[in-house]
Amino acid sequence: NINIRVCSYFIQRISHRMSDTAATVKPTSTMLRSNKNSSVLFQLICIRHGETDSNREKRIQGHIDIPLNALGLEQAKRAGIALSSQVFSRAYCSDLSRTEQTARQILQQTAMSSPPDLVVDARIKERYFGVVENMLYNDVLKLLDPGQLDWSAYVAEKGETLGEVEIRFVNFFKTLCQSVYDKHKAKSSEENGSTTEHSNDLSNVKVDFDIENGHDDEAPEDCNDAEEVCENVLMVSHGAALRLFYSHMEKTLHCTVPEPKDIFPLNTAYSVFKVRYSPRRYKVTCQTYNKADHIKDIDLSTF
Repeated sequence: NINIRVCSYFIQRISHRMSDTAATVKPTSTMLRSNKNSSVLFQLICIRHGETDSNREKRIQGHIDIPLNALGLEQAKRAGIALSSQVFSRAYCSDLSRTEQTARQILQQTAMSSPPDLVVDARIKERYFGVVENMLYNDVLKLLDPGQLDWSAYVAEKGETLGEVEIRFVNFFKTLCQSVYDKHKAKSSEENGSTTEHSNDLSNVKVDFDIENGHDDEAPEDCNDAEEVCENVLMVSHGAALRLFYSHMEKTLHCTVPEPKDIFPLNTAYSVFKVRYSPRRYKVTCQTYNKADHIKDIDLSTF
């Protein structure tokens, strides 16, 4: 009987302790809601430059600096009209003139009275194709090994590998994420109500590039379509580079990309992503993928 009473006593004590502990644990939904306070949600619109004469001739451009032709300028203008309702807080292009011309055409079509300064960043330029640059695409195909159908994996002499392009492009993306995060966390923490000026130049932003998606004990929050984004970013880049970036979004950041996934973006085709970011995790959702409706009805006979 004594043993029974002792066991009963300890069972009651343990039950009370478990009840007390349960009362102090926050529900999962509350944890995720509080987690949102440590992240930012922004929109990234990625677009390929307009057409150049080399595009029309089906030549490999790579790092050769070739301006837009007349059709390319019209495509860029129409892309700007299609995106005219967007209020951009930042705008980036590569250091090749075809992306800068495209970006400026887009910004000119917006309703903004003061568009953001266009920032040039070499990390988002096209892949360097080495000795095959300026060659016709069909001639490059002849250099492939028999049975090799996908030329994108071909590395010409002195050319960049796919991995090298992805590294610099992802470097840009992570730096952008950290810059947006730093700007808006600093703004929200201002006690006196004043805001601190932040440059859109990413050259001095520091970020831990070893951190990848999901390296946290808590799951990243979903990107709610109805939730307001803190920034809207325009990025004008190149076909092969964007294709690699979208692949990174899908395979590394687990962003669902619509089929067909590997389609090469047309000139001025654009994709829209929502990015939720904190320094320990990412969550990316694709809103629009390689959309090019704005150039479908162009009368090519006039160019």
